[in-house]
Amino acid sequence: MGEVWKAEDTQLRRTVALKFLSRETLDREEVKARLIREAQAAASLDHPNICAVHGIHDDGGQTFIAMAYIDGPSLAEKIAERPLPLDEAVEIAGQLAEGLAEAHEKGVIHRDIKPQNIMLTAKGQVKITDFGLASLSGRSKLTKPGTTLGTPAYMSPEQLEGREVDRRADIWALGCVLYEMLTRRTPFAADYEQAIAYGILNEDPEPITAQRSQMPMELERIVNKALAKDRGARYQHADDFLVDLRELQKAHGSKAAKAAPAAGAPGRKLWYVGAAAAALLLVLLGVVGSRLTGPSVPEPESQLTAVPLTSFEGREQDATFSPDGNQVAFAWNGPNQDNFDIYVQVVGSASPPLRLTSDPATDVAPAWSPDGRRIAFVRSVGERNTVHLISPLGGPDRELARFPSGSSRASRFLTLAWLPDADSLLVAGTESANEPAAIYSLSAATGVKVRLTSPTAGSLGDQHAAVSPDGNTMAFVRYASLAAPAHIHLMPSQGGEPKLLARHSTIRGVTWLPDSREIIFSSGSFGQNQTSRLWRIAVGGGDPTLLAGIGVNASNPVVAPSGNRLVFERSVSEPNIWRYELEGSSNEPQKLIASTQPERSAQLSPDGKRIAFASWRSGNAEIWLAGSDGSNPIQLTSLSGPAAGSPRWSPDGQSIAFDSNLQGSWDVYVVNAQGGAPRVVALGEGEESRASWSRDGQWIYFNSDRGGTHQIYRIPVQGGEPVQVSHAGGYNPFESPDGRFVYYGRGPMEAGLWRIPAEGGDEEAVLPALGGVAVGRGRWDVVEDGVYFLDDAEAPEAGSGVVLKFLDLDTRQVRHVADLEQPPAQGSTPFDVAPDGSWFAYVRRDQSDSDLILVEDFR
Repeated sequence: MGEVWKAEDTQLRRTVALKFLSRETLDREEVKARLIREAQAAASLDHPNICAVHGIHDDGGQTFIAMAYIDGPSLAEKIAERPLPLDEAVEIAGQLAEGLAEAHEKGVIHRDIKPQNIMLTAKGQVKITDFGLASLSGRSKLTKPGTTLGTPAYMSPEQLEGREVDRRADIWALGCVLYEMLTRRTPFAADYEQAIAYGILNEDPEPITAQRSQMPMELERIVNKALAKDRGARYQHADDFLVDLRELQKAHGSKAAKAAPAAGAPGRKLWYVGAAAAALLLVLLGVVGSRLTGPSVPEPESQLTAVPLTSFEGREQDATFSPDGNQVAFAWNGPNQDNFDIYVQVVGSASPPLRLTSDPATDVAPAWSPDGRRIAFVRSVGERNTVHLISPLGGPDRELARFPSGSSRASRFLTLAWLPDADSLLVAGTESANEPAAIYSLSAATGVKVRLTSPTAGSLGDQHAAVSPDGNTMAFVRYASLAAPAHIHLMPSQGGEPKLLARHSTIRGVTWLPDSREIIFSSGSFGQNQTSRLWRIAVGGGDPTLLAGIGVNASNPVVAPSGNRLVFERSVSEPNIWRYELEGSSNEPQKLIASTQPERSAQLSPDGKRIAFASWRSGNAEIWLAGSDGSNPIQLTSLSGPAAGSPRWSPDGQSIAFDSNLQGSWDVYVVNAQGGAPRVVALGEGEESRASWSRDGQWIYFNSDRGGTHQIYRIPVQGGEPVQVSHAGGYNPFESPDGRFVYYGRGPMEAGLWRIPAEGGDEEAVLPALGGVAVGRGRWDVVEDGVYFLDDAEAPEAGSGVVLKFLDLDTRQVRHVADLEQPPAQGSTPFDVAPDGSWFAYVRRDQSDSDLILVEDFR
């Protein structure tokens, strides 16, 4: 619209900038009016982060603005040089938020925030310029309704659609600018404006942490909230955005951290309370968080380049290198995603992989022998796992040994690793279905097993064994429970006393470097494979170091014997919350709550108007609330590191109980549904989880393994001494609507549904084991007159899935309700029936794929 010239004010002897209309627009009255509007908008603002306007003049028919001259680059020029460091980007964004907060307070909406309109002084002070598209409250509009003004890459969804805009459009653009400062690209970058607009309206941006893996997940949450497509879910005020930025600066030790602004207008109390609670938790839990997930360490300066090795539809997993590092064997569930078999891919070849097995059973976990002659793998059939050997060229396979499928998740799936002599294997398995997995040495000639480790009874056991290339040391992962941090242990490869090397969350895979001095492993927060990353650590101890350039979603790494190549799995898992009508003519499922991150554990409020759920959309597992139609999602907890899950409404709808590993192990907390700091209710040495309320609101039920096995307990809402309810095993308790019984499963992975009188008495089986359905893990819901439950013993006629059934508690008759072609995802509370019984919300896995990713020239 204009041209800017550097000039000298001869009267006041100062350098100024003069903005003229361009020659092409000189005669256009609407453009002239916009220039005047710009001067009026900027002149009404007096703030250090807004470029000052000295006046507007007309000389011989040429109208121009005189404004402060800024001796420094534009932000666009600075971004063009390199991505900005975290501290610098957050500081600039904070100053922008301060300037916009002032503008919004005076009724000025900028509508064209972008790096080109942001100047930086020589001292680093931010100046917002170019208010040419600004709207001023109380002034007549220069644009017609439905007109889109702005720069497409930074325009909010409502701007693109020509709707009325408010301050939240500027907050969207601010989120775009922060994203661009850190990545050197806009969130919805594309070659054409139509593609940019489509992305803004329909897609989610690639996570910043996928491009710069050292970025804190709290930053991801801030950006995602600023870029919420529904402006009701966006930051409502620029100073709310600023509060979170300053807390992020404080948490990461920024020298540029400033005090947060004073509390703003009414209606923002929840966000200030949440921010203050988050800050307090960060201070109080800094030591705990470090102990759980390992120290926050800088990435190495050298970046690795990762490219796909496989990109087939379905899941490719369990990679293993040939001795020369030129081939990779892996498990793939095939072009139809119907069965896992073993395949071999030549690195760098465009030819399809060689299929080695074609058994109808599940073949996984291949391990290539050091002499190159054999590939060992695991075949899973029903309740039995068998270890087999096969030639890398294909042909018949030979069964070597059998292991039962254990009752714990860690012992259900075997993992294999060869010793350097190629005479024996390490197997993570069990000889009894009721014991935890242990590491065994298995002779490749005779199949004789020798037990090497002895995990604690009641734990999940040991997995992911790997022997150092020199053959002297074995590394393995020990799991106390699904919720507790995993431990990496080292011990002599022939057996001996384990030595703790590191504690990290949810370790998935361990591999040695060729010099036998370092280990690479994957780790991510509990329940978040989407945030798992690759780390390396010296076997002599010390802090682990994050592998740069790998990003998130990385697991099960393996290094070629020569050390020059690394392969890992990159997974995409997207459970979302869906709605299914139980009454009415339509029974087509409707997507209710969705994002690019997992959404789980949906539960409707007692009045049916709101829904609580656990979501990873902020970069961490937190509790969120939304309308029962999925509208206006609001983050309730801000634990910023520890995870939160399994939300349960109190009968009056005023509070929510949930479980979290906030203090190291999993405990039960309660938080006000309007926001605030959570308080602990049930704290123990073991796992306390899956909380629910008594119908009178006086008690909270939960399951705990404090006595060595999972049992149901209850505790007064205000705290006190827990009272044991079940005695033969208990998990995931719910009291019946009439308050007479407590319903529960027997264990995390056990089938069947049980109940016991709320006041105590004999336990009674309500539903038997249904073809292996883990009813105890929340695949049921008690209502006034019966129990809805999921049964996958019968595959629906329309396809593979589960059947929703109803058990009438008076007649004990079971009736068919619905076929769900896409079954609910595994995990706590996969479905919840609305209070009026007309529909239910359930968690469905919409995507679950993985590829193998190759890093060449690995060092």
